[in-house]
Amino acid sequence: SVKPDPMASISVFEGTTVAVQGIFYLFNALLNILYVPSKAFKTFNQPPPQSRKRVVVVGASFAGLWCQRNLCEEFDLTVVDYKKYFEYTPGILRVFVDLPHLRKITGPIPSSRSKFICGEALGIDPDDKLLRVKLENGKTRNVPFDFLLIGTGSTYSGSIRASKSESTLSSREATWERECKKLKEARSVLIIGGGPVGVELAGEILTR
Repeated sequence: SVKPDPMASISVFEGTTVAVQGIFYLFNALLNILYVPSKAFKTFNQPPPQSRKRVVVVGASFAGLWCQRNLCEEFDLTVVDYKKYFEYTPGILRVFVDLPHLRKITGPIPSSRSKFICGEALGIDPDDKLLRVKLENGKTRNVPFDFLLIGTGSTYSGSIRASKSESTLSSREATWERECKKLKEARSVLIIGGGPVGVELAGEILTR
């Protein structure tokens, strides 16, 4: 009987990872292409800044930044997130074995076309339309809105997603330095779960 080649499976999943990342970069490039003409052909009917509706977006991940890019011309837009950088979560598993890869999948949150508040969303006052935010300095601020969009994403165990204590990229890098060191010094690794994440992580470890 022919024995299955585990390395072939790993290659398939590595190819899948590269393909997913490629799709993300193409999607981002397409948004840039569409955004430039939309600015060039703005009409004079655009409402003045003082009369624009206030949109607050909680979460600066895929959904949040997509809203920022597409709504900032017509609305007074504010993005709220507890970290100051964007992180491409689908590519994070490679950082377990390749720390410099973190710099390739992270970047600053754009703030030239909208306002950005670094803080943790604590609660909503629906009557007065206020979002209560805990700022970096520990103080609380009420952010008024006409429309509130919540795009905080999913939660994960371990270091796959940044915690509230990792608001800066340097603090995030410090966490991953510890994770990489633990994995490098480990004599054995147990991965529970054979889904896409588990298999991809196994492939990253075996090929390094």
